[in-house]
Amino acid sequence: MESRQRRERRRQVKKQRGSKRLLVILLLLVIGLGACSLRQILRNSPTAVTEPAMTEEGPATDESAESTEDKTEPADDETEASEQTETEDTEDATEDAAANLPDETAFETKLQGFSRLTETTQIAPEPGSDEEIKQVRIGDYVETYGTAGGFTKVSFGEVMGYLPAHILEDASVDDQFKVVEGILIANKEYGLPETYDPGIKTEVMIQFERMKDVMEAEGMFVDIGSGYRSYDYQLGVIERNIEAYGEEETRRSVAPAGHSEHQTGLAIDIINDNPAHNIVESFKDTEEGIWLADNSYRFGFILRYPEGKEDSTGYMYEPWHFRYVGEEMAARIYNSGQTLEEYFDLP
Repeated sequence: MESRQRRERRRQVKKQRGSKRLLVILLLLVIGLGACSLRQILRNSPTAVTEPAMTEEGPATDESAESTEDKTEPADDETEASEQTETEDTEDATEDAAANLPDETAFETKLQGFSRLTETTQIAPEPGSDEEIKQVRIGDYVETYGTAGGFTKVSFGEVMGYLPAHILEDASVDDQFKVVEGILIANKEYGLPETYDPGIKTEVMIQFERMKDVMEAEGMFVDIGSGYRSYDYQLGVIERNIEAYGEEETRRSVAPAGHSEHQTGLAIDIINDNPAHNIVESFKDTEEGIWLADNSYRFGFILRYPEGKEDSTGYMYEPWHFRYVGEEMAARIYNSGQTLEEYFDLP
């Protein structure tokens, strides 16, 4: 009895084990079929990533990918090379331009002439510089100190700098803006345009104040009775003098408009504290008049219309009228004993 029951149990256990094995086998088959289907789907997909086939030397490469790379990479290299070349060319051109720009030694230290602006622009501190230090407008006049490398050194007011030469036209024509050895000439032969309006030069005021201080230290007093005069102002001076002294006397003592040294901004009429001697010939006998005739050259001034030189200067003796020419030139002219016209052999 017991032996039959044991045999029956063994049979059932074996049957159960066989069923489990079958289930395991079936499960493995299902998993295998699923993996195959997945591979098939991936192969047929347009976005599938194809695994490279293995060769003896390693993974095989996709010929189409290599072809694309062969076409694009050299193009990128060529573009980069071209851009690099252009950059190098630009840098070389900039360096060459900078190397070719003139330096200060290429220009003059003395005034050479005057030019008129043909367009509005900015004065630069150096040739070719983008920095701007002073605006100048079309029609303005500038003092010039030579041209080099396409640039002209100029002075306008109190500013010294550089402008492109091609926007300047020479104004030293038709007996206007006559310059000799750095000195602007204004007399009955050489004049200035009506529109030239520089005002009194700062250097003139600085040197006059220096001279005034020295004279005051010695017990004298001087001041400026008349400084800068515009073209229009000079016309008024002429009219008033004609009414007061007549036309002939006015021609001897008053310059025509456009020919007055006062319009240069470099001439001054000096007075003292005694109105009786101001702007008249008796000023020569005052302590101030005597000192100025003998010492003003030390500060860059010359007595412009000396006594007995009317044939040379074209004007009567004016012991009050002084012209600034700079200390070096003033000493040379003073020591020569000549007038400005005689020293430079001018009409």
